[in-house]
Amino acid sequence: MINRATTARIIRNLACEIFFVLLAVSCAEDGHAQILGTGNPNAPYLPFTYLPALQGEARVTAMYISVTGGNEIVRAPNQAAQVWGLKDNLNLVQPALFLDTMVRFALGPICARVHYEPRAFRGVGSLAGQEVRVSSRFEYSGVRLGGDIDLYRYDGSRIGLDFDYDLYFPTLTQGVPNPREGIPPPGHAIQGEAAMTLGVHADYKPRFSYYGMNPLFDANFRWPLLGTEVTDFRVGAGVQFPQTVLGIWALKIGYRKTSLIFRDSSGQVDMSMGGIFGELAYYY
Repeated sequence: MINRATTARIIRNLACEIFFVLLAVSCAEDGHAQILGTGNPNAPYLPFTYLPALQGEARVTAMYISVTGGNEIVRAPNQAAQVWGLKDNLNLVQPALFLDTMVRFALGPICARVHYEPRAFRGVGSLAGQEVRVSSRFEYSGVRLGGDIDLYRYDGSRIGLDFDYDLYFPTLTQGVPNPREGIPPPGHAIQGEAAMTLGVHADYKPRFSYYGMNPLFDANFRWPLLGTEVTDFRVGAGVQFPQTVLGIWALKIGYRKTSLIFRDSSGQVDMSMGGIFGELAYYY
């Protein structure tokens, strides 16, 4: 019988083998276009013959977003399901400003990321067909871990695949004074699971420059794999400033939209939120 320690060792060894194979087939960096599995035919193939430099990126992003739509479905024993609009009934309409952060490290085509993204919205509304006022709060804040692999790279531009896992989960809670039959009691909550997503990324840096400054364009798309169903789209554009011995700075603006579907035994929530952002990025 294979115990947990043996299983963990097998997975660890397999991950290391995959990492070094991917590193070996893509570590030839001579300024030409790189496609995973191709590249300079004269470049060394063995790992550690040539190791690409460690690169990094840090971002601070100011997000101004709001709930753009969605519904809450509450199920109670022996009763018909209640459907309430997040905007029409729960009044989650107030936009909010959030500060996101991200750190990314890259070794050749393989990248690791850590994100912190706070999201919280409050509202006081009334349920459909009821006069009772309801205080609601949506919370979706925490740390997200991610990994990238670039399938194509050329002179600062790249296209590849992403894998992300949330270390947190979405929750919609409500407090209702003097609860009546068919209305959730104070503290009613619908809580989702941690999300796992697969995605794609595309970063484009044209070779055109003006006084050492380059335009930048990027886009990311994620779709759900497991847990809470997260669909996320982000597009941005900006300018990269001239490189110095301390690294490179860039400014971007853009738009992001996120859709969620999460459920538990008491109900389901489907919602979307989106808005504009401004971002300061540092590359080294």
